[in-house]
Amino acid sequence: MKFLKFFASSVTLDEKFLMFLLCNALSNAYKNSDLFSFSKGFLGAFLIGFVVYYGCALIPKKRLKYSLEWLFIGSGIIFSVAEIFTLFMFKMPFSKGLIDTLLATNSSETMAFIKSYKNYLLYYALILIALLIAIKIIRFRALVPGVIASVLGLSILTIGSVRNIKHLTKNDAILKRSLFSLSLARGFYSAYLSLFDRQQAIKFYSFLNNLYLPSDYLSSTGDISNVVLVIGESASRNFMQLYGYSVPNNPLSSELANERERERESNNLFVFSDTISKEAHTSDVFESLLNYSDAETTKPWYHYHNMIDIFKRSHYETFWLEKQIVDEWGITQNLVSNRSKNRYYILGNYGAYDEELVKFYSKNVQPQLKSKNFIVFHLLGSHSWYADRFPKSFAKFKPSDLSFSNLHASSDRDKQIVADYVNSLYYNDFVLNGIFNLFKDKDAIVFYLSDHAQDIFESGPTYGHSCSKAGLEIPFMIYVSDIFKEKHPEKVKLIKNALNKPFMSDDLIHSLLPLVGIHTKDEIESKNLFSPQFDAQRKRAVCYGSMNYDRTK
Repeated sequence: MKFLKFFASSVTLDEKFLMFLLCNALSNAYKNSDLFSFSKGFLGAFLIGFVVYYGCALIPKKRLKYSLEWLFIGSGIIFSVAEIFTLFMFKMPFSKGLIDTLLATNSSETMAFIKSYKNYLLYYALILIALLIAIKIIRFRALVPGVIASVLGLSILTIGSVRNIKHLTKNDAILKRSLFSLSLARGFYSAYLSLFDRQQAIKFYSFLNNLYLPSDYLSSTGDISNVVLVIGESASRNFMQLYGYSVPNNPLSSELANERERERESNNLFVFSDTISKEAHTSDVFESLLNYSDAETTKPWYHYHNMIDIFKRSHYETFWLEKQIVDEWGITQNLVSNRSKNRYYILGNYGAYDEELVKFYSKNVQPQLKSKNFIVFHLLGSHSWYADRFPKSFAKFKPSDLSFSNLHASSDRDKQIVADYVNSLYYNDFVLNGIFNLFKDKDAIVFYLSDHAQDIFESGPTYGHSCSKAGLEIPFMIYVSDIFKEKHPEKVKLIKNALNKPFMSDDLIHSLLPLVGIHTKDEIESKNLFSPQFDAQRKRAVCYGSMNYDRTK
């Protein structure tokens, strides 16, 4: 009887329990934008919350019981409001990709984030304080008698999980579905996936150091002396003169793209009109930018051969020049760039701006060049805080010079942010021109694309990283020297024929390598932008498959 009495403990559902239900239901509704999701979030939170409250009711020590209730409820509310915040700001729910991005964020990026979103962070803090006050003010008590509480609690545990014992990951048992309707559970599960994936990537790339590509894996007829890849940061084509923006913030690139047209000769710069990134954050993009992983593949990204190893196997000297801080948590960029034979960090001690990459290359890298070279420049680009990304001498455009008719920028602060972003792209044009000039007298082809874009008040009253159409619309261009045009006219023709094809940057490796004369067993002809067999009807599934870019308005 004592044993049965122990389980027959009454449960009091209070105001903090009610607030937990409402917050979780709201985060689910905001995530999926429908009433059913609100109901599902409410019910799921009730089932899991009741089990937790029932478990706490069995604890004889009141202080411990109360502490555990608050730990669960408080964490649940914080995570629910945080998920609403990430959905509002970045169009991203809790996911592995979001946690990857948070883990890869270094101290300087954290400070830039705080500067960029300090108002919204203040709103978030005020909402949490308001919820805490509401819990203190509201009086809500629902007493569930001991017998009913024990029957209900044990029933939820048994019925909710019995179907899930044999097939834990495949069967959508009630308790499992309820658990994953909690923002709290989604957050912790996403963190687990991110940390597990990180450890696996480190192990795999450590093994890769002692692994060579099979001798029959690739064939190379590449005779281009210099293949250069410039990876930009946070550049949106929607704010670039080259793509029709209303102010001349790409004067140097525009001149390169148009000067030969006036002379009825082939250009040196080719601009692609319809290129997007697969994701809206750097770490996510790097998982597929330089290897054979893409939106359709199913294995983890680190299981696929990468571009740098392939160039090394093709007898190219490899260089990586990095302007961004990459710490131990920025695992994707770190592992990928480390495959280069020569890797250089040109950080703040060299100067704050991207032009230092050009100076460093001229002084330190150029003397090391071999007969064939693959060189990567990774820019700081238009990374927020935008006003910090260009010297004062490049602060050319003021809000009064710009049009805001299609933007949700209302305050003077918002308009200044847009102006700073436009100026960062003006400076980026100067940096790109400097890189192009490094190779204008050599046999060279230079690919430039941004990792992802920024949604600058285009889809709503926010700016920055966003899994929206605007947040993925990146510039992509190819510069070729006069010597390259003379030696490789057939490649120039392939480039010209591809300018208006719909392209996604996760297929870069399928396109870049064949263009420079390197073919592997992993290449897919339909993913090669420069091939007549290129699949222009490919479904461009973005943001971890949650959005079809071409069908989204």
